[in-house]
Amino acid sequence: EIGQLYAGHAQRLIDTIDANLAGRRQWVSVTGRLIALSGEKDPATVRPGLLEELRTALPEIEWAGIADLGGWIVSATDGILVGQYVGARPWFTQGFVGPTVGDVHSGALLDTLLPRLIEGEPRRFVDLSAPVLDAKGEVKAILGVALGWSWIEVLRRNAATMLTGRPNVEILLLGVDGTALLGSDNLPA
Repeated sequence: EIGQLYAGHAQRLIDTIDANLAGRRQWVSVTGRLIALSGEKDPATVRPGLLEELRTALPEIEWAGIADLGGWIVSATDGILVGQYVGARPWFTQGFVGPTVGDVHSGALLDTLLPRLIEGEPRRFVDLSAPVLDAKGEVKAILGVALGWSWIEVLRRNAATMLTGRPNVEILLLGVDGTALLGSDNLPA
């Protein structure tokens, strides 16, 4: 019974994470369409403030940017990475296929360019991307978004409240490679 109870909690957390990522993926997809529909001749030219508005709508966004078809960042929140080449990044290459969600990663370069976290720990990001399509459905640019890790911690805390009264219960989130992405410092070796 206890095993089934915990398995049910784990499945609910997985479903919640999946639903949250699907919703954010949809936001990024719609934003890519809105950029193209803004009336600009070149959809890679973004109305000033648009990416900041996206970040305001989804506060867990640490960075958002538009890359032209050559892989160069032409617009970004706070100007971070503008002029940088990202053509080999998975979010850029996968963005040509359609809206995508990448794996969790440390994002060393982006982490050094963003303000330090209070805890001092390196950031973790989940990359999302979507094509910026014109009225004919042709890709004109790629929208990339780096979600911060704070939203997943909120989900973990909410899941932990459902287990109140169960001593010594630990919620761990493991990556595909077995790396502990979320948990306490007392992780088993």
